[in-house]
Amino acid sequence: MFTRVRFVFLGVALLCSLSVFAQTLSGVVTDQKSREGLISATVQLIAGDGKINYTSTDLKGMFQFKKLPAGTYTLQISYVGYKTYKEAVVIPSSGEKKVNVMMREDVNLLDEVSVNARATRAEQKEDSLLYNAEAFKVMQGSSAEDLLAKMPGIVVEGGSIQAQGEEVKKVLVDGKEFFDGDVNLAIKNLPSDIIAGIEVFDKKSEQAEFTGFDDGEEVKTINIVTKGGFRQGTFGEVSAGYGTEDRYKVSGNVNFFNEDRRISLLGMSNNVNQQNFSQEDLAGVMSSGASGKRRGGGRNGGRGGAFGGNASDFMVGSTGGVTSSNGLGINYVDQWGEKWKVTGSYFFNQSDNLTQQQTEREYFDSSLPGMTYSEYQESSMKNWNHRFNMKLDYQISNRTSLQFRPTLSFQNNDSHGLLQGLNLLNGMSDNETETATLGENDAYNVGADLILRHRFLKEGRTLSLMLSGKMSNTDGNTYTDYLNTLYSADGLSETDSYSQWKQT
Repeated sequence: MFTRVRFVFLGVALLCSLSVFAQTLSGVVTDQKSREGLISATVQLIAGDGKINYTSTDLKGMFQFKKLPAGTYTLQISYVGYKTYKEAVVIPSSGEKKVNVMMREDVNLLDEVSVNARATRAEQKEDSLLYNAEAFKVMQGSSAEDLLAKMPGIVVEGGSIQAQGEEVKKVLVDGKEFFDGDVNLAIKNLPSDIIAGIEVFDKKSEQAEFTGFDDGEEVKTINIVTKGGFRQGTFGEVSAGYGTEDRYKVSGNVNFFNEDRRISLLGMSNNVNQQNFSQEDLAGVMSSGASGKRRGGGRNGGRGGAFGGNASDFMVGSTGGVTSSNGLGINYVDQWGEKWKVTGSYFFNQSDNLTQQQTEREYFDSSLPGMTYSEYQESSMKNWNHRFNMKLDYQISNRTSLQFRPTLSFQNNDSHGLLQGLNLLNGMSDNETETATLGENDAYNVGADLILRHRFLKEGRTLSLMLSGKMSNTDGNTYTDYLNTLYSADGLSETDSYSQWKQT
């Protein structure tokens, strides 16, 4: 009897011990005015014995501490540009403790401050690397791209960004998508002086964030955290330049920020080979170029080749020919009431490229005595692109959401190519060739996703239903005219010609 009572007593004591050490503290940290979640705020939970637990808020401003002993703690939260928050919290012996923290901006102005210590350049917080923008000096009027290039571990090159050895696929501004996460548009058109910090992390898929289960789908992401004073107001910049041979460059952007509502307009026009937009804007319709059979370089026709181009020839840093570009974009982010979140962007891009090349070749006596070769190549191309993206997120309840994501793009590309080659033998025509090519390409992509998601009361149990549709088409026509003439010593000539039409 005594033995049974003892085992019962031990079992009750063990259950009580487990309940005391299995409590949870969770909460959300928001801006007092906008009620918007603060990203990567530092959260400290200090126990009575002085032991400190650390964490940081996620992209929605939420944090959580698990397996806490019951008792009284001090909760302290700090965030750049805000007053430090501190309060005492009591963790009960049963149930979950939840807190809502609203932080106020620190707007006190100092007459004069002398700082001798070096500002912290970077800080690792769990899975995120945080850079302090104030610790990196750039020239007045620089862009976010210039600021990123100075940060260790980040490489900006050729219109792409690498962070921690991986290519950055998405850029957020204060945790919200900017031009559908387009990397080039964000870093080239946001001024550096509005940036308080840069956060680098592996962003999980929306499904993983909703369910809490990691599905392994992650993309390297940069979140640009703006200074508190720039989250409400109007700011932007305009630049223009004109040089010799009628070269010009004009670009500008203006941003209208009013807490949740953010509207950004940007535009550019130049003829100095600066194409400030992503490769997606050219989406494969630039592949035609001038093509066709070519002869020349040898007495009996020699070797031939085609002259053409692809989308990568017209990216940032392109060196082939002269490109004139015009672009216009608008990005819209807003919160409609308590249940609707909307993000949308429209982008227009137009570019003209002209490449001209002249080749003069003279052969040594040991190879082809008396032979010279002259060649002229010209290629021109015009490209138009329209792109529209939108995301509508309706929060039916705190556990159920409906999301609609339509996308639309139209593209057109026209190209023209010309190649003229002439072989001379001792000053007399030996072989002559000419190839002219005309290309016409049109493409469109239309798609939409409808996603319904529900999170059940049991943690980790969710239901997701998705309806998706997409329609795309590419039409292309290539016309080629070819003419080759061989001259004999008696003055007679022999011609070979054809015309070709290819449809894709």
